Amino acid sequence: MESLLNIIPGESLRVGALALAMFAGGAGLATLPQEAHQSDDAEGCAVIAPETGAEPWIRTELFFGMSRPDGGTISDGDWESFLDAEITLRFPDGLTVLSAAGQWQGENNEIVEEPSKLLILLYPREAIPESHKEIEEIRAAYEQRFQQESVLRADDDRPVCTSF
Repeated sequence: MESLLNIIPGESLRVGALALAMFAGGAGLATLPQEAHQSDDAEGCAVIAPETGAEPWIRTELFFGMSRPDGGTISDGDWESFLDAEITLRFPDGLTVLSAAGQWQGENNEIVEEPSKLLILLYPREAIPESHKEIEEIRAAYEQRFQQESVLRADDDRPVCTSF
């Protein structure tokens, strides 16, 4: 691998070649390094995902617990209603929802397991302020509607090369 990096001139190309090699080797989603500048992001996507028209977007994940405080479970119908009214309304261009099995450490160090939904949102960098506001509105609405303590939010500060 070191010899591959030594024959490619320029730091941007080195980073791109390394990311491409990692992606091809099964490392997962191709992302640009944290220190990459915004102006280099599009160039980096051209190296990581050549000839796809990929653009650098931001990725946010929200984790929704499906257990109610009274011990019941949020029904599929209730989830679908929430998805339509609160999430799709704010992100009509697209989103992904996965069913998951979540767990967390509760009081007395006990492990609490519950069914969960994982929401994946991708949006352009220029939409960060508006998207942040909408994401926080989604979290607040879910917490209030289903009496939840919190909705976990995970943001990746490295752009994800995205193409359609």
